[in-house]
Amino acid sequence: MSQVTGQLKRVCFIGGGVSRVTSIKACLEEGMSLPTGQHKRVCIIGGGVSGLSSIKACLEEGLRPVCFEQHDHVGGQWHFSENMETGTDSLCRMFSAVVTNTSKKMTEFSDFPMRKDFPTFIPARKINSYIQDYAEHFDLKKYVQYGIRVDDVSKADDFSQSGQWKVTYTYAKEISHQKTEIFDCVMVCNGIFNEQNWPHYPGLEMFQGEVTHGGNYFHCDPYKDKNVLVVGSSFSAADIAVDLSRVAQNTYISTRRGFWIMPRLPDGQEPWDMTLFSRPLINWLPWALRTRAWGNVLKERFNYQKFDLKPHKRFLSQSLCITDELQNKLLYGQVQAKPSISKFTSSGVTFTDGTSIEDLDAVIFATGYRLKCAFIKDSQVLPENSAEMEMYKHIFPVNIKHQTLVCINYLRVLGSVLPTSELQARVAARVFSGNLKLPRASHMKRDVAEKKSEIINQWGNCTVPKEFVYFYYEELAQLLGVKPQTWKLLVTNPSLVKKLMFGPVTPAQYRLHGPHANFDVAAQSILDT
Repeated sequence: MSQVTGQLKRVCFIGGGVSRVTSIKACLEEGMSLPTGQHKRVCIIGGGVSGLSSIKACLEEGLRPVCFEQHDHVGGQWHFSENMETGTDSLCRMFSAVVTNTSKKMTEFSDFPMRKDFPTFIPARKINSYIQDYAEHFDLKKYVQYGIRVDDVSKADDFSQSGQWKVTYTYAKEISHQKTEIFDCVMVCNGIFNEQNWPHYPGLEMFQGEVTHGGNYFHCDPYKDKNVLVVGSSFSAADIAVDLSRVAQNTYISTRRGFWIMPRLPDGQEPWDMTLFSRPLINWLPWALRTRAWGNVLKERFNYQKFDLKPHKRFLSQSLCITDELQNKLLYGQVQAKPSISKFTSSGVTFTDGTSIEDLDAVIFATGYRLKCAFIKDSQVLPENSAEMEMYKHIFPVNIKHQTLVCINYLRVLGSVLPTSELQARVAARVFSGNLKLPRASHMKRDVAEKKSEIINQWGNCTVPKEFVYFYYEELAQLLGVKPQTWKLLVTNPSLVKKLMFGPVTPAQYRLHGPHANFDVAAQSILDT
């Protein structure tokens, strides 16, 4: 049997960025040989931000990604189109008035800066445009298969030796057409917003008005001249209440434990995340003192007690709402704060302080989501109760023999999801390719136990783990070998050193050095901060 010319050649790649990705892709298409272990097929479940960054990370490592997306588009919860109001698009979607809580430079991918004409905080439409541009720039969409629902992921029959997985899936347009394939590795990228969380209150089944979830909210027009109650203390609860107040007759927001309110520009100049996560203050001022100082400032700027919104815990130990308008809406009476709900009646609601609303038209539960991964049924891999999940660095399940299945973005971060998913995907892909070795199982389990203890001390018991982006980025960057090497730049690029030492910790800092660095693009992005 004849051998096709070129298929025995081995290729070495020097450098990173889009050139590396396109070069690896071209070599794979021509059947050329990549370094040992880099012919592995990787199943990526979900074509959102996590899925796209996982495709790119796999290509950088010479892996063969196959992405299954159940919808007809990429972008996940950030996908935005005018027909989303039909309610057929997604369980979690961005409504028309959404603006990012994190600033532009802290939100972008590490080697794909946002356009200079983008505002400091970005509307949902523009974020969707940015994600689509990212996918086009790195030619990622060709690896996505649309209209596919993954039904089951389980260990292959020879898993103990091979570490492979069986993935069973169904084509949306051909329900009877189910197929099973074997993959070397799996990246679960379906996110944490996949099952709406509905609280239970006495009498709710008797209420005659509209009852819906915040994930189904698209715009305020249907609530014109109505009395609407928003339940929750999340970002979305505040955003929906503010949006409703523009047209509703009365808008109420009910919360059990209050919440902290953080303006996007606390000092009127710098974005909150660029101030909170600046390297000098983090390195030189103890975190406890810093959070206490922030809490005192926020308490001085808003009378939480007056509006029954007093937080039950210290700053950054419970719900934080990034909002510029809620404070004024409360002061003007356009949004009215209420305590926890006691019970519903057929036409209204009673609160724990004895007050009530008698003519309520609608209730919107902005009460978040439950983390659910229905297609993994083996509790050793992923327990049904997300609070029991044990994953090294929130990526690698530690109770399986081979680290060939990972979960991307299975946590909540105080910061942006985009660069978090990207850094996780880079770590996972490098492990899959064999270029990064994880510690022994006993070490990883000990690390998981210590991390759980830290999270409980900071946040209390969480159904989904929470992290501050700076500390989490530094952990992953240390593991990956991409922390900025400032000392190397002291003579050649002092302006960049100044930004690294005294500026915010932007995602681009983790593309300056190490595997798949893109120094020129990253350096310019940092200098533009």
